Amino acid sequence: MTEQLAEALERVTVDPTIREWAYEAIAWWAEDGEPSPEKVVRRAKAALARAEQELTTLTDLVIKDYLSEDEYKVRRVNQLGKIAHLREALAEPIERAVGWRATRDEKRAGGLGLGLEFRKGDAVAKRKILDRTVSEIVMRDGIAHVELRSLRGFR
Repeated sequence: MTEQLAEALERVTVDPTIREWAYEAIAWWAEDGEPSPEKVVRRAKAALARAEQELTTLTDLVIKDYLSEDEYKVRRVNQLGKIAHLREALAEPIERAVGWRATRDEKRAGGLGLGLEFRKGDAVAKRKILDRTVSEIVMRDGIAHVELRSLRGFR
């Protein structure tokens, strides 16, 4: 019966028009709150580009004799440290953005993943999923017939 319920829950989907609207609304709301991983990556790349340009500017200043060799060496070491730190910091948001995009695309392409959640969940989690999604389960000839709640039934 558990497997039959999981299979029924896997077929639960959201109308594509509503799903796209919801993703657009979430993206719009995210603009006001925490930036998306893509935005974090863009900002980090821009900071890295500025830091690399500052290093080039230091070299130009030494060539034009506006900066002494000793001062250049100190500033260059500091700038290289800043660049290394920015490159290191950039790696995490890129990984997060890739994972975020994959999860988003997977959810857009498929259902809600309720069947998988149901299979993996303990008794309490399974009960919660059933309470939220199923209005009635009828067993006929060893087969579970599931009636899903209407959209208004979701909490």
